[in-house]
Amino acid sequence: MAVRSAEEAGNAFVEAQRLAHSCISDCTVFGSGIRPGREQTLAIWERGQRQANQLRLSTHGGVAELNVHITVNYIVEVVGVQAFVARTTGYQYAASDIAGQELVIYDWHPTGRSPITRPHPHIPAARAIVLAQCEGSPRAGARTHLGALHFPTGPIGTATVVEMLIREFGVDPVRPNWERVLGAGAAS
Repeated sequence: MAVRSAEEAGNAFVEAQRLAHSCISDCTVFGSGIRPGREQTLAIWERGQRQANQLRLSTHGGVAELNVHITVNYIVEVVGVQAFVARTTGYQYAASDIAGQELVIYDWHPTGRSPITRPHPHIPAARAIVLAQCEGSPRAGARTHLGALHFPTGPIGTATVVEMLIREFGVDPVRPNWERVLGAGAAS
């Protein structure tokens, strides 16, 4: 939805991110700027953490823990006379267990060194799984590791990742109305 100023567009984007993250963490979210046409970055600070964009989440009623590293880039764009929107331009949501084993990474980096520019997840925990090859085929000696594959997806928003963390990983929500909040910010 277009708004009348770059500041409003940037602030609305950051607020939608803050609202989604507030379902799983007592954190503050800052945007690096609102200058139209220039890619910006979110900084997510969780109370007690010494590093931005790192969340230590309680799971299963407080008996376990999940670490999540988040990077979100966005841009404020001019879409008309006094009309601005902010949109996500790239992200990485990486979840690891308390021992540091990476479990899943949702990636989207449309620019950079990788030829894979579409949104995709990685399953690093499946790194040890090697796909079998047909005996006698030209690829018989090849080792295709499941954890190294890029599985294509559509764009994944913060609200979707937060819901997955709660439902699938058992992250303890910090607000009782998290489903309503995530429903309201599903486009973030």
